[in-house]
Amino acid sequence: MDYYDDLKNVESYIEMAKDCFATELISKLKLYLKKHSTVLELGMGPGNDFKLLMENFHVTGSDKYLHFIDIYKKKNPEADVLIMDAVMMDTDRSFDCIYSNKVLPHLTKQELDMSIQGQWKVLNENGILFHTFWKGNEAEYHGGMLSQYYLEDELKEKFSKGFELLLIESYREFEDDDSILIVVKKIEKS
Repeated sequence: MDYYDDLKNVESYIEMAKDCFATELISKLKLYLKKHSTVLELGMGPGNDFKLLMENFHVTGSDKYLHFIDIYKKKNPEADVLIMDAVMMDTDRSFDCIYSNKVLPHLTKQELDMSIQGQWKVLNENGILFHTFWKGNEAEYHGGMLSQYYLEDELKEKFSKGFELLLIESYREFEDDDSILIVVKKIEKS
């Protein structure tokens, strides 16, 4: 059983994240994406970023954990949400942007490669990926959940096939330089 298959872990995370909002990240996203563009959020969790994204974009939320989807849908029955695994990217829909905030670090490096390939397939022409990662070169497990850290050069390499790099920068979430934002644009694969 995965960590967030347990309802108590989901409820604990929702409580812990209740005051966490990605206002600065979404302000940056607006520099790269036109208002009313379609956005797929990977790993929406409690929906904090989802709500902010909806202020400017047509957003579809997704999570592979049913408890997050069910809890969000009970409070927001009109929300466009999907149960979807970020590795498999199993959807027939397409989007102008795929957004995630510290979700992809829960994938192994091989799973991240698979996810990036799947994301390329569901992005519209010239679509962008906008993702955040923990910065470092180790992997940790918290309650059985992986947190894979990355450095800029490794992320540049991972997102080099089929994408043009628009931005990669370190930023502070909890400590100086603990996070990385990467923004890439879809191009034809060579």
